[in-house]
Amino acid sequence: RMPVTYTDHCIENNYNNLMLLREYIPSKITSKKAVLFFHGGGYVLNSVATHHDTVSYIADALETKVYSLDYRVAPFHKYPDALDDAAVSYKWLINNGYTAQDISLCGDSAGAHLACYSLQEELIILKYLASENFDQEINNERGTAEKNQTNLIEAIVIEKFDEIIENKAEETIQK
Repeated sequence: RMPVTYTDHCIENNYNNLMLLREYIPSKITSKKAVLFFHGGGYVLNSVATHHDTVSYIADALETKVYSLDYRVAPFHKYPDALDDAAVSYKWLINNGYTAQDISLCGDSAGAHLACYSLQEELIILKYLASENFDQEINNERGTAEKNQTNLIEAIVIEKFDEIIENKAEETIQK
């Protein structure tokens, strides 16, 4: 396989400061959907750079574009800055041609919390993949995965849930 390439986007947060949103582009793309990934680190550590190899692997294995956000972390930034950044990155994807049904949210550790929070805010349904054998889970889903890190917790929206998502949104609007 060809290596995954990436493009860095600088997007404005709610305070007009720039933050990095890295777009990972696999050599083979089989879906027009996207994954928005949030790195872990207890809201105090890590970045897009520390999770570069992991996110590259996810993009390659899923054969879809993955966006990784370099959200603000403590101690220099306080709650709810990271949550605000997650919402801004999601809206950036919407403003750049994706629909809510096109976007899967994914993260490890604190990043999984950001993904869940973002889903709660956007009324999207999750399927959690939490496994010591992440590569096997991906292999079962896509049939293309290779050996990857263990103990990786991911939240991925499965394409089959599009209809459920639409029904949930309609139920919420009717209430």
